[in-house]
Amino acid sequence: MPRKGTLAIVIPNNPAILGYAAGLLDGEGSIWISKTMRKPYARNCSYEARVVIHNTSEPLMTWLVATFGCGLVITRPATDRKKTAYEWRIQGHNMDSFLEAVMPYLIIKRERAGVAIQLRALQRRTVRKEGDPLMAAAKENLKVRLNVLNARGVSPAI
Repeated sequence: MPRKGTLAIVIPNNPAILGYAAGLLDGEGSIWISKTMRKPYARNCSYEARVVIHNTSEPLMTWLVATFGCGLVITRPATDRKKTAYEWRIQGHNMDSFLEAVMPYLIIKRERAGVAIQLRALQRRTVRKEGDPLMAAAKENLKVRLNVLNARGVSPAI
């Protein structure tokens, strides 16, 4: 369930749309896990999985928001060497639903999507166990796994 004040994602019941969205994520998207320390010198940190689709087409970003009913669009202004760029971002419950819907159509980022979904499932099970070192280690392992999958260059055998 999305947090109060956020829009809930709408998953289209159309395989062509889901396949197209998966293609966008495979070709123009990113899946990553960020790690943030809660307070200076805190032992606890938070992990958050995110999905972003990057493109220079504003109509495409409008289509994503209209089709899925949610998402934040960030704009990076044009420079003398680059076009204006846009990012469609989702996270939390909306990201879970989006990844689960497009998972059957993903080719390149299927494993990455699975790691992000695993992190979210772990977080739902451990809401009250924030200080548990085993849970923290499990979340860190998922972050490291996704970092390896996202590494540039030759893919290492995993």
